[in-house]
Amino acid sequence: MTGHHQVWAYAFEETQWWNDVILKKNSCSSIIGSGFEEKKNSSEPLSACLASPCGMCNGIMNGEPVIFIADSNSSTIRVVTLNDGHVTNLVGGDADSTNLAAFGDLDGTGHHAKLQYPIGVAFHYPSSYLYITDAFNNKLKRVDMKTLLCSNYFVTDNDKKKTRGETNSSKFYEPHGIAILDHFLYVADKNNSHIKRIDLDHGTFIRHRFDLSETLNEERSFRSKKAYLAIFLDDALKLRDGNAG
Repeated sequence: MTGHHQVWAYAFEETQWWNDVILKKNSCSSIIGSGFEEKKNSSEPLSACLASPCGMCNGIMNGEPVIFIADSNSSTIRVVTLNDGHVTNLVGGDADSTNLAAFGDLDGTGHHAKLQYPIGVAFHYPSSYLYITDAFNNKLKRVDMKTLLCSNYFVTDNDKKKTRGETNSSKFYEPHGIAILDHFLYVADKNNSHIKRIDLDHGTFIRHRFDLSETLNEERSFRSKKAYLAIFLDDALKLRDGNAG
């Protein structure tokens, strides 16, 4: 919940959660964040502080299952270990937890890397890369989870109908939602009114231009799977796997 600076969870069944907290069936409760807008890390998930968290995804770090959070107002990517709820910083921001103005555009590790209002995150399990839509820098970035280096990710324009004079480097304009299915990365390039589909095996992309004034549902086939793109104005790009039940 961006406005509350927290992450909430809905329990479909009664669940024993971190610190022996019981989440009752069909209940919705805050599980991460104190509600104060800061960038405070903590081993106690409800004592940690977030700053307008937006995109989230599952992933692996140091061999353990984690949740990655695009913490937009602190311009950081936060990590929550699923085993105990420990909240730490991955990249971006500043060592001062109250400093929410430590933004920029720099490659690097930890606090040396700089982002500006990241919104979406997606983890690619085969390569162990975390992809980030760095909205106000108009860039797509990625973190190599083996080295923890955050850097710009450039892809080649594979669209034969591209505008004359356009370079082969993809251009984003406040990219927002992001999702991965198989070896394809989908990016909702908000202000360009594009959905960019990136082939992660070859580093190329094609763009799909849509009128985002209306909701679009498009069915596509991927090998033996079927997936559905659900695109909403001012919302994230979501993929639903037709075989996931």
